[in-house]
Amino acid sequence: MPRALPPIPAGVPIADKDGGITTFFRLRWQQLVDGWAQTGTEQLFTAIGRTTALLTTSVLTTLTTGKYRVAWYLRKTRPDGAASSATVTIGWVDLDSQALTLAGPALTLDAVAAVQSGTVIVRCVNASDITVAVAYASSTPAQMRYDLEVTVEYLP
Repeated sequence: MPRALPPIPAGVPIADKDGGITTFFRLRWQQLVDGWAQTGTEQLFTAIGRTTALLTTSVLTTLTTGKYRVAWYLRKTRPDGAASSATVTIGWVDLDSQALTLAGPALTLDAVAAVQSGTVIVRCVNASDITVAVAYASSTPAQMRYDLEVTVEYLP
């Protein structure tokens, strides 16, 4: 979300006597532009009914160097019946340009009620990708089915 701006004082003219925009409103416009450039980044990635691994996929290309909150929700919607596993891995490029990954615990409960969620805060360099991947294993090929949602937001 954009940062809140203070209210405009009552009686402040928008235009000067020559019809041009006043300095106050030019500065306010720039505050709005700067606020949108630095905040408000949010992205949702959804994969529904998957029966295979999810290869590394970009969720968000960062617009600003800084901290981002990455949250995921993984649910098995059809069990294998014998054994199955799904593991979420989040990837990013840290401020020193080092590519990093974080793998959540394997979701091994073979039931429709198997759910996992997690949140991690990462530091990213500008113009890099925040990614997600899912490692998949099912005793019966393509039997286990899962849904995944990943949300990324910039933390000002």
